Amino acid sequence: MVHVKNFNIIKARTEEEKINIDKGIIKELVELIRIVDSDTVLLFTIDGQIDLSNQISKIVSEIGCLAHFVITKQDLPSFVEKLVNKEYKKAGRAEINYFLESINYSTQEVYNELNKLIDYTLDEPKITLQHIDDIVTKTLESNIFKMVDSIGKKEAHTALSILNTLINQKESELKILGMIIRQFRLLYLMKIIDERHKGMGEDEILRNLSLDGKKRFIIKNLRIQHQKFNRDEIIKNINLCLETDFSIKSGKLQDSKLALELLILNICK
Repeated sequence: MVHVKNFNIIKARTEEEKINIDKGIIKELVELIRIVDSDTVLLFTIDGQIDLSNQISKIVSEIGCLAHFVITKQDLPSFVEKLVNKEYKKAGRAEINYFLESINYSTQEVYNELNKLIDYTLDEPKITLQHIDDIVTKTLESNIFKMVDSIGKKEAHTALSILNTLINQKESELKILGMIIRQFRLLYLMKIIDERHKGMGEDEILRNLSLDGKKRFIIKNLRIQHQKFNRDEIIKNINLCLETDFSIKSGKLQDSKLALELLILNICK
């Protein structure tokens, strides 16, 4: 068996990217694949979508087979646990779920972030929540959730620390503010649903929140988080966010980072 890993020459690309591929190499590879001995198994693997129009993909499909393997959200916790155990480490279900929520259940990020986490913990046998906070690159959505969670606990210092992390990662202040507003709106809608429509199914909840089916885990998180605020507090916080948005865009507050810091401090009063 010959296993060629990360065989990205057959990966789906834009039309502009395809122009830069060496067609001579593709032609040579096609000829090599055609004359592979019958007692040899040639396996190409990539992480991502296959370009079915690629000549190599076509010849593989003609004399062999193409397969697309997808790890579902339900499979990811067990998959991560197996990868962790393979490195002779342990991680509890709470730590695994927290890790996956931090990367927004992205299958593409699992390997990269998990490898960083395993290298970071070195000889430590157990992966903790603190390890994940220390080294895993969280999605913007995950960081905003944690920031709002800190605001709900009146932990201004933690919320400001997350804000600085996002700004250091070159996230736009207005984008951060927009995500904070979105989070409070989701909390408000989730609170209304839980107060008035307790029997509503997950699919209908997702439609009401304008979220796609891959984000079911957010429902549980929103239910936990909205308990930290009453309805009037959520409305007040949305209005404070909108006032901050107006102040930045109108030029009343020209330092947008300072405007976000003042917003967090005002909400945490």
